[in-house]
Amino acid sequence: MITEPIHNEPINLRILCDGLFQPVLHLSLQPQASGMIFGTAIITIKELTGPLNLSFKVVGSYQTQSQHANVCIQLKGHKLMDTEQNPCLFLNLEMNTEYTTGICNYHYHSDINKYVRNATVSSILFATTPSKKLFSVSDLPQKNHYALS
Repeated sequence: MITEPIHNEPINLRILCDGLFQPVLHLSLQPQASGMIFGTAIITIKELTGPLNLSFKVVGSYQTQSQHANVCIQLKGHKLMDTEQNPCLFLNLEMNTEYTTGICNYHYHSDINKYVRNATVSSILFATTPSKKLFSVSDLPQKNHYALS
């Protein structure tokens, strides 16, 4: 059974696959008590010319499978600026019931057609980005013999 706090807070996930120049998928999802789920997806593709970001609006359903202690999520997405809402992103996630880890298979097509299999899903290790705080001398440890003065 899905716990009640899951319905009140968005689920933020990062989906990674092995290898260089592989896409990174960020999901921000809001499950509903009805079994429907909606949100946004951003795919970042690292290319030699710089990162390319594709943004999608996603909608789908989720179902808890008590015999396997997991949640299956199926989503379809269309580009945010697509007024006709043609689906071009398809995701199947299998998550633990806390929505912290899982496996994802997805497919998207834009200028390119890409299939990703068995990608790692995490809300714990990868969902937040590091702080972009500017470096300050006060950040250096106080009795550090190797720090520059």
